[in-house]
Amino acid sequence: MHTPTRSPSSVRDRNLRRLRTLTVGTAVAGIAATAGLGTLAARNDAGQSAPATTSSSSTTTTTPTTTTDTTSTSGDSLQAAPQAATSGSGGGQVTSGGSGR
Repeated sequence: MHTPTRSPSSVRDRNLRRLRTLTVGTAVAGIAATAGLGTLAARNDAGQSAPATTSSSSTTTTTPTTTTDTTSTSGDSLQAAPQAATSGSGGGQVTSGGSGR
């Protein structure tokens, strides 16, 4: 019985198609997994909307500073917002991100 042999170019073309299919499938699966995990993380970690409470026995000193721009030539005068300088140690907490729910 004679088994037909395939030409090297047809074998190469078939393997390239298989490799392309695997590459595209892997890319699509990776994008879907990233989107799915991102959605899951966004639903489970919505952030914190209540202010954090701290219990600290240290003393905090606040000194507001204000500056005024008097060199404006266009007639508009801008003022910087007051900024408070604090010193001391406390148990502050920062929460960022969240979906705003």
